[in-house]
Amino acid sequence: MVTARNADRGALVGQTAPIFTVQNTNTLRLRVAVPELYVSAGTADKEVKFRVQSNPNKSFGAQLVRKSDAIDPKNRTETWEYRFINPDNELKAGSFAYVKLNLQRGIPSFVVAPSAIATNQERKFVIAVKNGKTEWVDVRQGMSTEKGIEIFGDLNNGDTLVVRATDERKPGSDGYWRMIK
Repeated sequence: MVTARNADRGALVGQTAPIFTVQNTNTLRLRVAVPELYVSAGTADKEVKFRVQSNPNKSFGAQLVRKSDAIDPKNRTETWEYRFINPDNELKAGSFAYVKLNLQRGIPSFVVAPSAIATNQERKFVIAVKNGKTEWVDVRQGMSTEKGIEIFGDLNNGDTLVVRATDERKPGSDGYWRMIK
């Protein structure tokens, strides 16, 4: 399919600009810039669902064909490439897509409510309750899910965490808190 014509009949053409551009739009590539935070998580399936603005009520599916296996230092992302077969030319080359990746970790992790994570100028932490006393546990944030935010830190199964963490609740304090297990 000719997608651009840069000269008309009778025009003088040179060697600097192409006369026309031809594209084969039967197969399109969907390139997704996946943030570094998520690249170690695996995809649950090899197919991704996506939407485009030109057809907002329809969902399309594309197959994962390649991961770049390198983090781009400019934007800290890895490019994942998906193939979309486009026999009816429903989609146009160059369209922007809205993609929802179905990611999952291969290792166990903890998911907590966003309110259980406190942040101040020095650190990000959750408040654990051990032997009736509070303890700040530094955490790194992972993926956000419908159930909460994934965290990594010195935590174990069965630890009790304060639901509404704040840096006003100092380590070593005691009292009554609303807690999660």
